[in-house]
Amino acid sequence: ELHKADQRWTLENISETDDSYDAKKELLLRKVRFIFNIVTLTTRRFLTKEFLCLRVYQLPSAVLNEVVSIILDKSVQERRYCINLL
Repeated sequence: ELHKADQRWTLENISETDDSYDAKKELLLRKVRFIFNIVTLTTRRFLTKEFLCLRVYQLPSAVLNEVVSIILDKSVQERRYCINLL
């Protein structure tokens, strides 16, 4: 069973109904961070599907660069998952 944090991370202050480009971009980047913050060896398959559902490959290059930056930052911080998750 997974340990549940007392103060879990949530998507606050951004509504999914907000149609502005900046709000949508921020929500997407938060979802990407969320996925990479909870990835483990046991959750990787499910989270890979969740990540692919975000369709980051269809994003403008500026946003895609931010997504890649999040992924690279996480891989540097959590090196043990780098090799195991590939």
